[in-house]
Amino acid sequence: MRRPRLYRAHRRVSVFKEVTQTPSKYNGCHFPVNLTEEKEKFFSTGSTPQFQLKEPSESLEKLGSKKRSRISTELLSEAKYVIDTVRAEFGDQSDYMAAAYGRQIDHIRGTKILASYLADSGCVGQVTVYWTPDLTSM
Repeated sequence: MRRPRLYRAHRRVSVFKEVTQTPSKYNGCHFPVNLTEEKEKFFSTGSTPQFQLKEPSESLEKLGSKKRSRISTELLSEAKYVIDTVRAEFGDQSDYMAAAYGRQIDHIRGTKILASYLADSGCVGQVTVYWTPDLTSM
């Protein structure tokens, strides 16, 4: 792991760390603890992943039993229309993401932008930023 970049302002320090994977304490309780192994197994053999979660499956079942968690196909045709329209206009995901959010930048440029933003916002020293290639949505 590289040494963290430090940006100082008024004796406070913001830390920017580049890591090879997201620290497990930042993954949610329903994040698979065996994601890498199951992903490799899926791509090499095509077998269905058997994920092991941090939390017992009962908590996931309880979460899924709530009314807002129920799956409905009521708007399926509209969803397909939206996806088909986006694909026709943008092609693949990277072109859509670039149009929606701008071109991707590297972590060095991102560090400079975030350090400036933290300084302007008076948040220097209150945030640790982890740059990781395997960031997953939570």
